[in-house]
Amino acid sequence: MGAQWLERNMALFVKHMVTLAANPRSSQTHIDAVYARKCIVFIMSSSVQGMLGEKAQVNAAKELAKVIAKEMEVMSEFHV
Repeated sequence: MGAQWLERNMALFVKHMVTLAANPRSSQTHIDAVYARKCIVFIMSSSVQGMLGEKAQVNAAKELAKVIAKEMEVMSEFHV
């Protein structure tokens, strides 16, 4: 797909990766969850660092922060 696709679809990519990492059904045991998250971190870091320039990396970090903030809001609604 390439760097251009990744830059245009960064929000979708980040949201999908965070959703995979946060989904309790993605793994059966704690160890599986740890390894799944390590794989997701590898995919994200190799994609963002290896394919994107500095400006696009900053935009990716901002997008990641937005998605995490949104996920934290959802989680806090369930724990209230």
